[in-house]
Amino acid sequence: MAEQKGAKRAPESLESKALQSLAKRAGDKEVTLSAADRGVVPSTGKTLSRFRASPKERPNDLLTVVFDESGAEVDLAKLSERDRATATDLLAAQARIRG
Repeated sequence: MAEQKGAKRAPESLESKALQSLAKRAGDKEVTLSAADRGVVPSTGKTLSRFRASPKERPNDLLTVVFDESGAEVDLAKLSERDRATATDLLAAQARIRG
């Protein structure tokens, strides 16, 4: 996944969907969004948005969800090996920059 030049923040609808999904994973508890990253999968050209959040009462428990541009949840492990490596590298680099 290559970084999208001039990438804007993920649409609010995706952010809301991410917060709902992550709250459900946390046992329907309130979560705090800590990071949102975007990038493009080279083989498909699709934009992926990754969201990280933590339950308010357990701020060290990091939960992650990734959506494609249509709002469908993406399992990074199911991407091709090349795309998965590129996606992981990009998202890790963005986390270090924003970290």
